[in-house]
Amino acid sequence: MTHWMRIKLPAALLILGLASFVVFLEVEASDDSDEQTGRSAVWTPPANDLARIRQLCKAARGSDFTGCFITQMSAFGASAEAIAFTRTYAEQNRGTIAFLQGFRPVDLVDVGYAYFPAGADFSQRWLLLNGSPAIIDVDDLSRLPQADMEKDPAFGALLKRYPKVTLFDGSRSSESAPEMQTGSDGTQEFTIDYPLKDHCRACATLGTARFSFDFDPTGRLVRTKFLEVRSASTGGK
Repeated sequence: MTHWMRIKLPAALLILGLASFVVFLEVEASDDSDEQTGRSAVWTPPANDLARIRQLCKAARGSDFTGCFITQMSAFGASAEAIAFTRTYAEQNRGTIAFLQGFRPVDLVDVGYAYFPAGADFSQRWLLLNGSPAIIDVDDLSRLPQADMEKDPAFGALLKRYPKVTLFDGSRSSESAPEMQTGSDGTQEFTIDYPLKDHCRACATLGTARFSFDFDPTGRLVRTKFLEVRSASTGGK
């Protein structure tokens, strides 16, 4: 009996050790597949470096320019994380080049400041990061329930006076941030203002439309909600 115990005990310990190691590997794999964006993904090249990259890639067009820009980033000091972020953003946004210029930790969902070197109108935007989806451009107007806004009496009043009133994306400074609120249950809400203009980007701002991005306690986006319209004449931004 003692002889068998001497054989079985080491075998049992070996099996237990192997099982623990397998669990460890599974946890590591799970963590690797759920990589988060953080400060290590920030890249702040000086303007002359960006000009140099544009010069090096000027002969490229479309996806060729995207690939060229990403390839050049490492030569100008971008970390592997910064390059990975730019590559991921480009893959999800039809080759659009953006790099993370700043990062603000909040909770499960954080705020990123993205720079778009080829931006014709606004070159800076806010991103909501590390939730699900992992990257949300708050100025992707297709995400906003504009039909709900159009039912609002304040928007209707603006529309009567300005039949071409249109919602536009905003200029997002890295010195500011969305209004942020974390609930006691772990939910998060980000409130964003968008300008309402008389049909053209260069036109005067007639008012502001406010929308919120609401996340559940796991960081999953559950809804994008219209809040209100403020007329510029009554204190809107």
